[in-house]
Amino acid sequence: MKKKLLVTMLTLAIAASSVACGSQKIEPAKNNDTVEATSTEAAPSEDSSETAAEDSSSESSDSSDSGENISGEISGNTYENKFFDVKIALDDNYHFATEEELKTLNSTITDMNIFSDNKAAQKALDNGTVMIVTYAVDGTTGKTLNVVLQSVGSLKGALANEQSLLEAGKKDTIAALEGQGLTDVTATMETVTFLGEEHPSLLLSAKINGADLYQRCICLIKDGYIANFTASGLDKDGFDKDLLNATKIGE
Repeated sequence: MKKKLLVTMLTLAIAASSVACGSQKIEPAKNNDTVEATSTEAAPSEDSSETAAEDSSSESSDSSDSGENISGEISGNTYENKFFDVKIALDDNYHFATEEELKTLNSTITDMNIFSDNKAAQKALDNGTVMIVTYAVDGTTGKTLNVVLQSVGSLKGALANEQSLLEAGKKDTIAALEGQGLTDVTATMETVTFLGEEHPSLLLSAKINGADLYQRCICLIKDGYIANFTASGLDKDGFDKDLLNATKIGE
């Protein structure tokens, strides 16, 4: 039962992060003893302001390859993304996804070399691919953390700032969690300190198998690309500690 709950939480965390940054549609994932693939597709937003997204799409397509891996890298129990200047150090209770597990989650990606090929990764994002680049599960407490990338241009009609992207995805995020069978789902906007700066975040709470589930989503935008960070857990006081303790690389 505990293993099934952890798998469900992981699937829900990815479902939430896949829709939190803008209007996305997500199909309910199946929950077995292993994580099943979660499919996403971009959907037009009701917001009529398409200019910002179009400009950002053009910017991302024309951006030069800086040599910084947009997918990030894992070293030991630390995830680093030089492109977005983020470092997240996790304790030994966490397990990072293997390549095969990532392949299962990224059902639309057949060549996993895309994660280490910066130009290929950017091209895929520019073409509308939503990439789950890492996820980690704490097998002791049930906490999860994942990072999902997409381009601003894939969010048709969405305004290119953190607050509006999270607000735009609030309704669909609630629907995604309810579609997985959760109840009492709520979503509110909160400002938190992340990387030493104030950022908007989407805080979710829900009931899952009689337990309380909490999730926090934070997104960063750079050069027309979005990195969405989602932390989940059953303990309201510490579920997002590892995410909020992230630092900028070099600090």
